[in-house]
Amino acid sequence: MKKYLFTTGIPALLACAGTLSGQDTWTLRECIDYALEHNIEIKQRELAVLESQVDMRDYRNARLPDLSAGISQNFSFGRAPSPETNTYADSQTSSTGVSASSSVPLYQGGTLRNRIKVGRLDLQAAVESLESARENLELQVAIYYLEVLYRRELLKVYQQELSLSQQQLERAEILVETGLSPRTELLETRAQVASNMVRVTSAAGDVENALLDLAQALNLDDFYGFDIAEPDLDAVAVDDFTLSSPGEVYSAALAVKPHIREMEYRLESSIANVRVARGSLYPTVSFGVSYSNGYSYVFSDSNESFAKQIRTRGNEAVGVNISIPIYNRGYTRSNIKRARLNVLSRELYLENTKLNIYKEIQQAWLDARNAVAEYSASEIAMEASQEAYKLMEESFNLGRTTALELEESRSKLIASLSEQVRSKYSFIFRSKILDFYMGVPITL
Repeated sequence: MKKYLFTTGIPALLACAGTLSGQDTWTLRECIDYALEHNIEIKQRELAVLESQVDMRDYRNARLPDLSAGISQNFSFGRAPSPETNTYADSQTSSTGVSASSSVPLYQGGTLRNRIKVGRLDLQAAVESLESARENLELQVAIYYLEVLYRRELLKVYQQELSLSQQQLERAEILVETGLSPRTELLETRAQVASNMVRVTSAAGDVENALLDLAQALNLDDFYGFDIAEPDLDAVAVDDFTLSSPGEVYSAALAVKPHIREMEYRLESSIANVRVARGSLYPTVSFGVSYSNGYSYVFSDSNESFAKQIRTRGNEAVGVNISIPIYNRGYTRSNIKRARLNVLSRELYLENTKLNIYKEIQQAWLDARNAVAEYSASEIAMEASQEAYKLMEESFNLGRTTALELEESRSKLIASLSEQVRSKYSFIFRSKILDFYMGVPITL
């Protein structure tokens, strides 16, 4: 069983200059949890879920009876019918009325039932949309996290290059002092050390920029002192690494990806909305009850007592109301057609979403396969470069090769080490992409 073991090639790498000693470091899980708690888009999706819950409650409550009550107070001046003689006369009247009514829908062409179904499906879609946003954010944070680790390991390679060139400079000074090498080689070595110092400085800046990108992705209030933990990725081994076929990854994605489920729920909701629109073609039936009463007082005239008026003027009503739609300028038919067109649009959107995901999975699968092959090749190249540099270094110490030849060998070694680091993180990244599509939690 063949193993591909991720290593940096040279074990004695210098400590990363970007690490902040004494500061608390964040693990990937801690970064993800903080981002989920403080991300604005996540909060917006959470509000959308709450709004869908409110809509769902409204749809359910639409089946319940309503109840309303009213109180009125009126004053009239001038000619008005007298409650005593039932003739018009000049008078000043005060009247108070109270009323209460209640109605309950009995039948609305299935509209209430289908609206409840629409509300439930929209709520499920909102929940899946929230989960999809969380997944995407986790992947984004993991990518930024890996970028920091990659830049740090690349910095270590350049620090090792600087260390080797400084060792070469020390040997060159000795060879020049003993007359075994010309002074020009010493000057060339000093120039190379200065060039390597510039590269280390630039790489350290890349580390800081990667940390800043990660901190901004987390919406941290204060970037100062922010640092991340470094997992032992050098111990990651791939035993006979194999990839599931794109079709297998796609099948898993269809079963677990919340974005797919969201689109499916929205399609079902649009189908239920067609039934809601069709409900307007049918009669509606409701049952209602009402009660009203009142008291009137005519100034400068005899009046019945308040108790008598309240006792004798009460009015109760019970009834069934049937509304039959006949013609509303074709609005109902147009609404039904719009609802059906929305179903077709949702079907196409779902189909296009699945197609795009399958294309992304195909590309991710191909990239992961190539990353494994690249790592295998880079490991062979790195081992060969290490051996070549070792031999060239021994030859240089014996004065058989020039500093320029040693520098060319060292450059090849550093290039191979850099390529190995790049291919390692490329594989890790590509494998996490496939895990993302298959619903596997992102860990390092």
